[in-house]
Amino acid sequence: MRQDTFRAYYVWPDFPSISMSGEACALDCLHCGRTYLADMEPATGPDMLVELCTELKRNGARGVLLSGGCDAHGGMMNLRKMLPAIRELHDMDLIIKLHTGFVDEKMARAIANAGVDIASMEMVGDSKQ
Repeated sequence: MRQDTFRAYYVWPDFPSISMSGEACALDCLHCGRTYLADMEPATGPDMLVELCTELKRNGARGVLLSGGCDAHGGMMNLRKMLPAIRELHDMDLIIKLHTGFVDEKMARAIANAGVDIASMEMVGDSKQ
């Protein structure tokens, strides 16, 4: 089904940021140095994620940014195990923006099937950054 609607939101405080890896990241890139992760709410397991998002929704959240650290290959840590919980968030009518990390076609389809509304990935174009 095609949608021709453009929606824009002020993200804070209605879209809190959640790290699915806590402060863990194998890459420790210069531009971040895990600083962004330290400022996010941690939810490193599926039950923890659903519980946190239930509370956030109760307190007025319209959606969430799901992010976190990456493994050594640039994939989002804990993503695969979080997909069923992400589906629960979708079913709670939360808007879900996901920082995906590098994914293959199979994972991209799984992300879409989990009900993610917005998928994005950060790319650093300079090896010194």
